[in-house]
Amino acid sequence: MNNLFNKFYKYSIDTSSLIDAYNRYYPPDIMPDLWEKFEEMIKNFELIAIKQVMDELYGQDDDLLKWAKTHKEMFISFDEEIQKVVRLILEELPNSINLGKEKTNADLWVIALAKIHNITVITGEKGTGKLKDRKIPDICKKIHVRCFDLLGLFREKEWIFHIK
Repeated sequence: MNNLFNKFYKYSIDTSSLIDAYNRYYPPDIMPDLWEKFEEMIKNFELIAIKQVMDELYGQDDDLLKWAKTHKEMFISFDEEIQKVVRLILEELPNSINLGKEKTNADLWVIALAKIHNITVITGEKGTGKLKDRKIPDICKKIHVRCFDLLGLFREKEWIFHIK
């Protein structure tokens, strides 16, 4: 799998970004061009999500989950290497997640996937800069993983959307 990552994948997307895009800011009925671009990225092996993101989407049980189920190829299972990086993050940053708060938490898995394969995390979370209750951008900064939000992705890809 490493060869595939090194050659194609560029972004590890988290649950909040998908929810923000689909349900909050850029739904497919309003921004179909964006969703076509996401699908192109998936088809071209540029965009990936860890399986735990899909698990979190099951908690939503909405049209986004239906969309995700039609793009199962973007969701990959974790392996031993990813587990190891998650453990290392937890050792270095023990307050990086609150396991009691949520049934599932894909955050560290999203970050570990990006760390291992030197790809960028896309998240809807905003960093706090605090030592406890860290958010994805805080953890990424601490462990030197590139991270930005959906607008950062749009700018990097130089996507411009026109409203008709």
